[in-house]
This record gives sequence, structure tokens and C-alpha cells, in this order.
Amino acid sequence: MKINNKYIIMITSIIAIILIFVCCILLVDSSKKYRWKISLQSISKNNLLSSKDAIEVNKPISSSTAITFNVKLLPKTKIVYDVVIQNTGTIDASFDNISGIETINGIAPKEITYKVEKLDGINGDIYNGNNELQKEIGKNYFRVTIENSSNDPKPLEKKGTINFEYIQREE
Repeated sequence: MKINNKYIIMITSIIAIILIFVCCILLVDSSKKYRWKISLQSISKNNLLSSKDAIEVNKPISSSTAITFNVKLLPKTKIVYDVVIQNTGTIDASFDNISGIETINGIAPKEITYKVEKLDGINGDIYNGNNELQKEIGKNYFRVTIENSSNDPKPLEKKGTINFEYIQREE
């Protein structure tokens, strides 16, 4: 009788372990259905709006929706970038905020200022409307302008990071 009880306990334990394993797989698999995936699709220098003497010390470096710019500008010059953020996840999102601008503009050299504008994806005009970023196909467009307002003839250099922040869209 003792041998049978040991086998029953062992078989029951194995079945319990298998059931726990299967439940874990199902939970992980179901979490993949609802993904949050907001990321940078592209960033490009806008040569039409940038001064020809503007220098990129480094190409912009991105991580998810944060972008670090490092530029050197002569007086009264600017460099302009067009940025596209996309949602490839399965959850709708809303644009929430741009952070980092006040911090960047608060550090020296203060003559170089960063500005970000949200653009209409169709005509490129400044856009203040709907902030939604639809799941799987949604895109938001931004223009980053970095400008040197100084009259000093020497070029100034400034590096800074801008964060494009999103939240889950509320129904």
C-alpha cells in the first residue's frame, strides 16, 4: 500500500507541474496579443529648412522615443530635423508630452535653443489636434529646430536629449 501511495503522490505532483507549466505558457502567449510598441520610425535632417553651415557633431542617436542631438552652429544659423514616431503595437496610444526641452534650453550655451513642433502628417502644417496614435498603423510627425541666436562670430556647440512621451489611449 505504501508503494501505491508514493506513486500516486509522484504522479499527482508531475501532473500539477505540467499544469502550472501550461498555464504559464498560456499567460505569456496571451500577453503578446496586447503589446505596447511606440518607437522612432525615422529621423532626417531637413536640408530645405536647415542653414547650410549647420554642423552635426554626431548624427542623432535614438533609443525608443528619446533622441539625443549634438550640433555646432554659427551665429544666426539653425538645423532642422523631421521625426516620425510610430505605433506598431496592438494597443492605441495618445501623445502625452515632450520632455527635455526646458532642461536643454536651461544649460549653456543658452544662445542655442531647441524647439519641437507637432506636424500634420498630410500637409506638414503645425498641428494641435487629435493626439491619438492608432495601433499597428499610427504615426505622429514632429519637427525639431535647433537654432543659434548669438551674434558672437564663433560657432557654439550643444548636446541634448528630447523625449517623446506616450500613454495608453483612454476610451
